[in-house]
Amino acid sequence: MNFAARIEQFDRFNSGEVTDVLLKDLVLDTPPVDGRLELGTVFYIVGDKFRNFSDNNIVLAYSEAIENLDIIARIARRVAFCQGVGAEKMRYLDDLLRAKSGSRTIEIVERIRQKVTSELVQKAHGRDVLITTPEAESPVCFRSHLAIDEDCAEMREQGRVDHLHGSLLVEAARQMFMACVRSQDLVPELAKPLTELKFAFNSIEVRFDNFIFPLAADLRLQITNVDCQADSTSAAAVVRIFQLNRPCCEVKFQARACSRQGFDNMLLRDALKIRRRL
Repeated sequence: MNFAARIEQFDRFNSGEVTDVLLKDLVLDTPPVDGRLELGTVFYIVGDKFRNFSDNNIVLAYSEAIENLDIIARIARRVAFCQGVGAEKMRYLDDLLRAKSGSRTIEIVERIRQKVTSELVQKAHGRDVLITTPEAESPVCFRSHLAIDEDCAEMREQGRVDHLHGSLLVEAARQMFMACVRSQDLVPELAKPLTELKFAFNSIEVRFDNFIFPLAADLRLQITNVDCQADSTSAAAVVRIFQLNRPCCEVKFQARACSRQGFDNMLLRDALKIRRRL
């Protein structure tokens, strides 16, 4: 049964036209009260590439939400924009819902406008940024959220999917590492803050525990080691990704940082070695 058909069935039940509707076939928020059904009024909107995950019930793909805009505006109490919906589409649907809902108040939940700046995670376009601005929970622990646009580089060539692919999660974890270590002066004794240093990864270890679906998900980073040397600094961190408090992915990073000049010199030396082998 599609979304519009469910709403029609709901209206017919409350009007007394039909009485034999199975409750499990309706979108329910609470049990019947005084013989009337209370329709579920929280909707989760995902990008169209995640349409395979939508259930035509409370999880709707973006295009499904547009098709059923009048119904959502009439009954929604809360609309949560989840993974895949970019900022422009989110703003468009938000404006339409507010215009059609009249005096009704619809709570809008979204993360896309809280993204970290693209420069901090070495991206040229905002659509390729996958996380929100990290918040410090302690000097070495940080938390962020996934905020994925389905037009990002990792998804641009993909067809329909029902979960977030592993490469996307690894890139989100890398962005989390870069955002945290470059936006925080983690080692006071350094002559320069880490924001002025350049990083090169020595190792990345990945473990997947569960699938992640296109709903809200948290990233938690812990700095496990920082070692300062005269000409460079090494750092180690682990990023864990959770969804509904369920551990889904863990990425461990080992990286070293040095001044921009030192990094360029190191890169030049390696390039010369390669060219001599030609």
